[in-house]
Amino acid sequence: MKGSNFYFLLPLSNKQRLNTLSTDSATYYHGNYIDIIFNPDKDQLEADRKGFQNFESVKKGCLISLSLLKKTHCRKVLNDNTHVLGNWSEAVDRGGEVWFSAMEKAGLKYFSWIYSPSTFSQMSAQRSIDIMVGNKTSRFFIKKVRLSPGLKV
Repeated sequence: MKGSNFYFLLPLSNKQRLNTLSTDSATYYHGNYIDIIFNPDKDQLEADRKGFQNFESVKKGCLISLSLLKKTHCRKVLNDNTHVLGNWSEAVDRGGEVWFSAMEKAGLKYFSWIYSPSTFSQMSAQRSIDIMVGNKTSRFFIKKVRLSPGLKV
């Protein structure tokens, strides 16, 4: 008879340090929980969220994205959640109801989202799109990884 292994993390505290590592406050932001850069060749913001996200990190990341969107006047966002761990469901309603509306008012037309490998993070992402209000075009993607020939998994 075989058993099952389960792995999970329990937060010791719901507080996390949201540190700004560098920014020019106009075209990029680098923090310990998110990196955002304006790509002028593609006329888009590219956001890479990292680690465990909660209400505060999602909210702060969204506000930074909104500020950079306004300053760069771009119309597209690529939101990469590949490096997100776990669930951020406490921020879903705010994202869907508040943040997407504010981004649309700032000129957002297209929003692409690369899913996290975490099923729970994917559910949070889908829920925020399901409740979003407005006329944006949104698409989800799963990042594919190519294995080297002969590499066994």
